Amino acid sequence: SSGINAEYGEIVALRKLSYCRTYTLHYTGALETLDTLVDLINNFTAGPDEGGSGNMTSHLHETLQYCELTTILLLLIMDTPRKHLSPAHRNLLERYSTVPVDLLDRVPQPERFCTMVEIVVATQHKDVEVLTKLRDKLYPRLSGQQNELFSELVKKVETVSLVLL
Repeated sequence: SSGINAEYGEIVALRKLSYCRTYTLHYTGALETLDTLVDLINNFTAGPDEGGSGNMTSHLHETLQYCELTTILLLLIMDTPRKHLSPAHRNLLERYSTVPVDLLDRVPQPERFCTMVEIVVATQHKDVEVLTKLRDKLYPRLSGQQNELFSELVKKVETVSLVLL
């Protein structure tokens, strides 16, 4: 049980560190922290079950989803050429760049998956209107950090769109 508490404490600390790095606009550091957090959770869930509760499993799953969306938002804001991304980050963006029709039957949460695709594709196409609607729709379900990042992404796409006009 003390192992679970230590792991949980580390998860909470890393999540806070990710927020602080985002808040100070140290996006690369925030990505590194999120990657560490994902690795920690994956290692924790791959290890022997120490009698953890369903609540802990649910919390870990929610934290992984949080990390994934936050990572995507950071990657889209940073707009690093794909060839300079780590393989994991490149794969993450590619996963949400298209929607193979047969895949939707196999995705555990098709609505969430489609929303992630909409975010990535709207950003790639510089579609401010779609991004704004998504931001407004998702606002109540996102963390403060994610809402700030989403607003930053919309501003960035607006700026790029104005330059292209």
